[in-house]
Amino acid sequence: MDIRTWLGSLGLDQYEAVFREHQIDTDILLELTDQHLKGMGVPLGHRLRMLRAIRQLTGDASGTAQPAAPAGLAAQDGAERRHMTVMFCDLVGLTALTAQLDPEDMADLIGAFQSTVAAAVARFDGHVAIPARMRTTPSGRRAQASR
Repeated sequence: MDIRTWLGSLGLDQYEAVFREHQIDTDILLELTDQHLKGMGVPLGHRLRMLRAIRQLTGDASGTAQPAAPAGLAAQDGAERRHMTVMFCDLVGLTALTAQLDPEDMADLIGAFQSTVAAAVARFDGHVAIPARMRTTPSGRRAQASR
């Protein structure tokens, strides 16, 4: 099957020139992701239709788009690929502040900061991993980590 036939079967043959411009052929088709199609100017509804058809070509009817595995990596049983963003924050002046505050007060300050950040991230369906020793109880006290 060629790209023209595939796009035509989806009722999306208007994208043939775009695929040709970006040199997308059947050997590249299975590696396309939502980001690739978006970069090519394909609107959301048509991207979803194309991604569903690509999943059907690969035999994945799960309903979720999975990015292509990097070359040379074999899929592992039970493995799952997820997009993740990692953020590291260096708080300016924290070292000097640590020298000035009582350790418990400092722990409370850092805990309040982490809770504020976690609440902001949660509003966007994100998650902040806070070590158990830094979590607070509903009463606001630090949970004691078992050693």
